[in-house]
Amino acid sequence: KFKILLKEEKVEGSWISIKMTETAITTMNSIAERNLKMLKELNVSIIVDDYGIGYGNIERIMALPVMQINFAKSFLRMAGNSKRMMNVISGLVNMFHDISLFVCASGVDTPEDKDIAEELGCDYLIGNYMCRPVSDNSYVDRIDEYFEKGY
Repeated sequence: KFKILLKEEKVEGSWISIKMTETAITTMNSIAERNLKMLKELNVSIIVDDYGIGYGNIERIMALPVMQINFAKSFLRMAGNSKRMMNVISGLVNMFHDISLFVCASGVDTPEDKDIAEELGCDYLIGNYMCRPVSDNSYVDRIDEYFEKGY
């Protein structure tokens, strides 16, 4: 049915991302797992959101068609407050990269957060420092500015 809907609406599956918490992924049943695999066949992106605050299971994440891990906001704070945690989180980033997953830092709200996320090797950054939420079409202007100035 989803495949039909994509075709009717002239939408590519690659335009769609589904975010699920690590707890949801760890506790899903076989029907949900089968549905995720079918979505992946349609090029839908599966993202583990808020990684680090739930009940994670690396084996389970690897068995599913996950393409990206979004670290919980607390990871940046922990890495910024402790060299030991910086090493642990950097190791997680490297581990996910080694199994071909993208890593996103959530909660990048300050220049210091951005520096930490970059030092960790995160592929993507999300947060108010990058851009505050907008409620209208001004995001189009922001995107145009981004490409014009080459940020």
